[in-house]
Amino acid sequence: MTLKEKQERLKKALQYSPLGVSVYAWVFDEESGLYVKENGQQDNHWCTLYGYKEGEYWKIFDTYDLTRKRLVWDYPFGCAKRYWLKKKVEQSWFEKIINFFKNLLK
Repeated sequence: MTLKEKQERLKKALQYSPLGVSVYAWVFDEESGLYVKENGQQDNHWCTLYGYKEGEYWKIFDTYDLTRKRLVWDYPFGCAKRYWLKKKVEQSWFEKIINFFKNLLK
């Protein structure tokens, strides 16, 4: 998968929730004012990707030091994970009885 394809997937997933991402912590490029990952560096940190500025940078929240960081647009994230919660709806005792009898009639 190309970097462009990965970026598109990240942007699409960000429409639903922040993402957990692996990064190399931390190399700051003074010239660009953004964090980078140099060739050959292995990811060693997990943080939260919460947004981006198209074509410029990715927005990261680092829970280790409670800071927001900006990563270069072509940052090669090693791994990303989308989180979601599903509310478990409990049936009332009346609904349980009705469903019990419905199942008996099947």
